[in-house]
Order: sequence, then structure tokens, then C-alpha cells
Amino acid sequence: MFLLNSFSITEIRDLITQSYTLAETYRSLSPAHTLTSLGVAFVCGMMIYFVYRFFHRGVVFSESYNILLVLVTISTSFIINTISVNIVLSL
Repeated sequence: MFLLNSFSITEIRDLITQSYTLAETYRSLSPAHTLTSLGVAFVCGMMIYFVYRFFHRGVVFSESYNILLVLVTISTSFIINTISVNIVLSL
């Protein structure tokens, strides 16, 4: 309720309209930027993979869980890239 009181409906509408009109933000997300971001996410995911594999002291080591950690890292990076382009996509 506090959020609705601090912003008027016209300000919210103007914010969404401005987000639609800023088409340059779509152009700033190039395929090279996307591939670089996903590559960095893959490298970070592989670091998590190897750290988990090295330091795991449990009875049963789950390789599929470890691979899932890498896939979650990559998919999270893709979703964050998509949302960061435009506020309308995040809504």
C-alpha cells in the first residue's frame, strides 16, 4: 500500500511508456554481449562445480546435482540479461 501512495498512476504509466520508447536498450544487448555473459556464467558455474567436487565430504556424491548447479548458473544469467534490458519485461 505504501508503494502505491508514493507513486502516482501517471508516474507509473510514464515510466512504462518511457521504457517502451527507449528502443535503444534492445540494441545494446548484442549477441556478442549475450554470449560473453553466458560464457562468464559457464566459467563461474564450472568453478562452483569443481569447488563442490573437491570439498564434498558426504557419503554419496551426486554428479547430476553438480551439473545442475552449472545449468542453474547459466539459466539465471540468461534470465537476468533478459530482465535487465527493459523494465516491461521484468514485469
